[in-house]
Amino acid sequence: MGPYETFDYIRGRYEVATSLLKTPDELADTYADWIEAYPRC
Repeated sequence: MGPYETFDYIRGRYEVATSLLKTPDELADTYADWIEAYPRC
């Protein structure tokens, strides 16, 4: 599933889980947190 499939254009947010909406900046922060927490060795 691509990011365009989860973007709610009316709300301007990504639906990352059912009823969990994040702005593009919030989603980028989430990805950065995941990369920090789970680095590739």
